[in-house]
Amino acid sequence: MALELICRKVGMTQIFNDSGECVPVTVLEAGPNTILQRKTEETDGYAALQIGYGERKQSRTSKAAAGHFQKAGVAPRRIVRESRLSAEEAAAHEVGQAIDTGIFAEGQRVDVIGTSKGRGTSGVVRRHNFVIKRRTHGTHEGHRHPGSVGAGSYPGRVIKGKKMPGRYGNTRTTARWTTTTTGMAMTAPMWSSGTTRATTATIGAPHARRRRNLAPCSRSTLSKRNSRAFGSASPPTIRPQWGHSGVDRRTGRSSRHHGHVFFTT
Repeated sequence: MALELICRKVGMTQIFNDSGECVPVTVLEAGPNTILQRKTEETDGYAALQIGYGERKQSRTSKAAAGHFQKAGVAPRRIVRESRLSAEEAAAHEVGQAIDTGIFAEGQRVDVIGTSKGRGTSGVVRRHNFVIKRRTHGTHEGHRHPGSVGAGSYPGRVIKGKKMPGRYGNTRTTARWTTTTTGMAMTAPMWSSGTTRATTATIGAPHARRRRNLAPCSRSTLSKRNSRAFGSASPPTIRPQWGHSGVDRRTGRSSRHHGHVFFTT
């Protein structure tokens, strides 16, 4: 069991590590998370912590929920989730306590959970990476068709789990063993190595790519490269990518809701 931290995807950028490698990272706003309730085995039958994230207007909160937040001594929260813990781990936290990125260390491996970007009803080529048939004589209009799905006279039915067209995306996705690049203050962004495959901040496996003609260098040369690339020695500016972060090309604003992810220590 591990404590989970609710985050919000901000965008993607890239940073240079000490060896001169250009690492793509996903920027996540990781807090603050507030503990709203501590559940115990005596009262609830299991041990867990109820965590809240994001602000919510008082006028948009029901009276029952407002009383729950008032009992914890915090303002109404937009997102409320539970994190299952052992009784000893849950007892180490108090109601109203704020949790930030201090629970993570740089280079720590975490699991990132989120909802993948919905792509609607898709065919087998896009959904399952089927190979397109040859566009030659005799193929007709079946270049992207799945082909035969039957199983012969026995068992005489389509086997369960057959890869066929259907809804693609909009599912719970977990990226395991992702590296945290930098842990910052509770209101500052958190850098997680790897690319996102969806608007809802599903983070892929950690990887690093070396920029062309970029050899390992000293620390002073690396600082100069960062200054030329980002304009200053401060963290790089966040540049949302059009195809992954849901940004409208015309207005430059977010065209869809950015989801929330859970960090697991």
